[in-house]
Amino acid sequence: MTTRSPARNLKPIIFYNDLFHYVENNNGATEQYALFNIYNLNLSYEELRKEVIRTIGGEDGDDSITVTLFDDFVKPDSPNESSMEGSYIAVGSSIKSVKVKISFKSQKHRDVIEQLRSSQSITDLTHNGFADWVPLDSKSYINIERNSKCDRTGNILNTTKLRTFDEDVDQASLETAINEIRQEEGIESALEILFPGPITTINREINDIVMRVVVFEVRNYFDEEIGKLFIEVLNSLIEDHGLGDSSEAFTAFDILVYRLFTVIRNLIYFNELYGESKIPTWIPFISQPKLREIKDKTHISHVPEENYLLGLAEFTDLDEPLEKLHSLVKRLRGEVEIAQRKINDVIRKWKTPKMASNFLYYGSIASIAIVPMAYFYNNRTASAISSNRLKVSIGCLLSVVLGIWSKRSYTDFHKAIILTRQIYPLLNSTKISVELLEQLLDRITEGGISKINVNNEYKGRKAILKQLFHKYVSVNYIVLI
Repeated sequence: MTTRSPARNLKPIIFYNDLFHYVENNNGATEQYALFNIYNLNLSYEELRKEVIRTIGGEDGDDSITVTLFDDFVKPDSPNESSMEGSYIAVGSSIKSVKVKISFKSQKHRDVIEQLRSSQSITDLTHNGFADWVPLDSKSYINIERNSKCDRTGNILNTTKLRTFDEDVDQASLETAINEIRQEEGIESALEILFPGPITTINREINDIVMRVVVFEVRNYFDEEIGKLFIEVLNSLIEDHGLGDSSEAFTAFDILVYRLFTVIRNLIYFNELYGESKIPTWIPFISQPKLREIKDKTHISHVPEENYLLGLAEFTDLDEPLEKLHSLVKRLRGEVEIAQRKINDVIRKWKTPKMASNFLYYGSIASIAIVPMAYFYNNRTASAISSNRLKVSIGCLLSVVLGIWSKRSYTDFHKAIILTRQIYPLLNSTKISVELLEQLLDRITEGGISKINVNNEYKGRKAILKQLFHKYVSVNYIVLI
């Protein structure tokens, strides 16, 4: 009988129009939809909406089909918007770009994509026809890939990973990659720096338009929201870096975005890894809560603080939030140092019961070996009585129970120590990232006033900082034992 290997979670990232596009997971569990970023639109959004509904639903349209716009050009800057709803792709450029979500009920996903692809009226909406429609959900991407000519370089069976999640991309490498993206001949090299692994080139068969797709395998915990945020950050740096000479070094704003995102990413993964561990106990038959469960129960104590911090995410003047961010980062550095001390303390504290449990375990094994001998010699004596046999039986049973108890207790403490030690590298990386961010904020603020220009011609600067501030607030405290 053969065993099937577990399903692989493959994540595509699309590179098109000198920008990256995050392809979100679309399992169709709650609703049927297709998500696109549309470039070079010739008509208004309302005309686009009507044409899509007419194409999919027929001449009379279909009430079950809706087209929702998520676009920074059209939507007002409302504090009630979700932090991930706005599309900041191509912000500040001359290219007209809209992000739309097409929801439908009665059609199959592949039929919807084929209707859009083959429709002449849809082709006429953009300069390059359906080639200007970049899929942003997994089902739409798969259907477009299956019906397109593809060239693949690299082997999908090789281990691939998103570098900015599994390990750091240092500032110099990131700067090099962004500079090469600005130069057409350096794209392949830039993709290898950012996303090592196989690349699929999809020919959209119109005007020689191609999409490069980097495919990597997600093996560990993966946060879709932080994945989207990273792509927004990356595009923000590409756009901002393109305002001047592509050979220029990172500006203070670029470094701030890079440092802030790195801290956010580390905090998310630190809390995720730390929250998986359980507090070991001398009573192994009682289920102990995970640290994440403890965090959820104590979350209410952070509500006033988080409400205050969330207020900083909706701002018009960045000087004050940058000043307050500086104090928050300084406090975070203190929390990281406290976490280091507490982790060292609990490991020392857990070593004693671990050794005691191990001693009891081997003692119980010795007792189990001795008890049958006592039982045997008791039966050989002429004065053997049944009460002695009962005592020997009870002793043997107690030894077995002690052995099971001590073994499970030892295992609990051993696993807790091993898992906690695995947190060390990430905790050290988080501490370094926080210190670097704090040093940067020291340099770019003076008397609480920002030295960097966040209100220049590139309006995406303020948008990306709002997203980063919002995400930073949501991960701003650490679970401590």
